[in-house]
Amino acid sequence: MTAVPPQADRRDHASFASPSLVQSEHLHLDWTVNWAEQTISGSVRHLMVVKEAGLDQVVLDCRDLAVSKVVVGETEVKVRAVLALRVSNDARP
Repeated sequence: MTAVPPQADRRDHASFASPSLVQSEHLHLDWTVNWAEQTISGSVRHLMVVKEAGLDQVVLDCRDLAVSKVVVGETEVKVRAVLALRVSNDARP
């Protein structure tokens, strides 16, 4: 029997996201699917719970998305998209 590591030791080494810092609580998807063009467009409202005081960024894994705007509360914030390739289990951004 293998012991389950404490939450702090659990990490998805194929991900840049930091679930130990912020927890997804609710998603509201408002999407339009265009099967002919093979696209999905629309918006997502994402309610998150911050688990660490002073957190100044949230990292979400995504692929092939064009994010046009991010709003936190009532304030539009800068979007920084970074494409990175994880080369080892120890590599962290």
